[in-house]
Amino acid sequence: VHYVQWMLESVDKNLLENANVQEVELQYKAESLLHDEILSEVEVGEGGTRNHRLIRVSDGKELAVGRSVWE
Repeated sequence: VHYVQWMLESVDKNLLENANVQEVELQYKAESLLHDEILSEVEVGEGGTRNHRLIRVSDGKELAVGRSVWE
């Protein structure tokens, strides 16, 4: 659940308030531990999609990648 929350933290506030998420995909790659600092990145894709990455700051390890579709 935290991974999805972290993923959505990087989405533009205007999008969160004015659009509806239609689809969420998340591929877990590694676990995080309590007190890990997590960087959430998002890139705007085509057709209302957002591509997401979660990275552990201490070692640069990619924890998850995902995609969300908004309408």
